[in-house]
Amino acid sequence: MSRLGFSVIAAVDSADEAIAISLRERPDLVLMDIRLRGEKDGVQAVQEIRRQIDAPIVYVSAYSDWQTVARAKQTDHDAYILKPFHARELESTVEVAMRRHAVRVEEKKRQLG
Repeated sequence: MSRLGFSVIAAVDSADEAIAISLRERPDLVLMDIRLRGEKDGVQAVQEIRRQIDAPIVYVSAYSDWQTVARAKQTDHDAYILKPFHARELESTVEVAMRRHAVRVEEKKRQLG
């Protein structure tokens, strides 16, 4: 991620930790796995994070079954990449997510006048 100008602030394996760190640190980008340790999964974590901060969110998951993808689609995320992946695929996905997010922010600004 350093080639894209990002540094990793944390790598956690539970939704509660991901939510707490995201709300405290307010990252420029969130990479979220779907399956996490604990009662909540990544979709629930994204829903909570998105309610409180506006950062690009990329799901990183080994799961592509229709139920998982349908749940992820209900959240306001910017991209989804399947594991395993190559570094270049992740870089491209992050770039797309960052552009999508920037467009969404500009649209909100225009709507607010």
